Amino acid sequence: MHVNHGRTKKYEHDFCAGNFRMDGIQAAVLDVKLKYINKWTESRRDLAQTYESILKPRNVKTITVKPNAKCVYHIYLVEVSNRDEVMEHFKKLDIGCGVHYPIPLHLQPALKHLEYKKGDFPVTEKAAERILSLPMYAELTNEEVKKVCEELLKVAKF
Repeated sequence: MHVNHGRTKKYEHDFCAGNFRMDGIQAAVLDVKLKYINKWTESRRDLAQTYESILKPRNVKTITVKPNAKCVYHIYLVEVSNRDEVMEHFKKLDIGCGVHYPIPLHLQPALKHLEYKKGDFPVTEKAAERILSLPMYAELTNEEVKKVCEELLKVAKF
């Protein structure tokens, strides 16, 4: 239980903890993968630009990267008002997607001692209800990104 940031069920954390799951074999695999991290990061950045070029002109809310920062795009988020409908549409087409961080930190049981309540951070809460992670990995192709965008734009409400 202490190996997954205090998570006791999906998305919910009952206490603050670390993530200490790496063993020697995982370390060896990561050592090999480190040789490719720059190439994979650049690939994800290029793919993010393809997403941006299609979605921004359609006023889709996406990640905003600060001017002096560089994003590695380990996930690619958009906001939609009908997330469940979009996810069901993607599922039928075998397009992967996910929800990351659907419970804001201030509402996590692990931070209940801070005494925040629903409504204290309305912008965060609204985003948590709307965020959807689109496919993002280095081996994804621009054509696949275009297809994801096409299908997203068919059903998503913004």
